[in-house]
Amino acid sequence: MWNIDEKGWICGDAGVICVPRTFVERATLSYVKGVIVHQTVCATVEAALNSYQRSDANGAHFLIGRDGRTYQLASLFQKNSACPKIPSAMRGIAFLQRS
Repeated sequence: MWNIDEKGWICGDAGVICVPRTFVERATLSYVKGVIVHQTVCATVEAALNSYQRSDANGAHFLIGRDGRTYQLASLFQKNSACPKIPSAMRGIAFLQRS
């Protein structure tokens, strides 16, 4: 079970690496309807993390690299823009595509 801090981060727990990308956060998330799991087309974790630093970034709460490492990008208490056309009361998980 994860320990979530008062700001919505689980970093340092259960092997999750904290790499805040606040540009993917949109508003307070008061409830969760589901989880969106999708692939991202970036070639590397570094490329994906860099793309989430743009002011117009769309991204998930978590990114899982090809090596299985898990990165938390957004607070669990914030809506994000993983899939802009899907209702935002969701949590997003992105996987890097296989090369």
